[in-house]
Amino acid sequence: MQELPLSMPQRPGPEFETESKP
Repeated sequence: MQELPLSMPQRPGPEFETESKP
């Protein structure tokens, strides 16, 4: 799969969780 943008990261993270959830 291509690299997804920070808007929809597949890897769970502290900074990603905030962006993952509205």
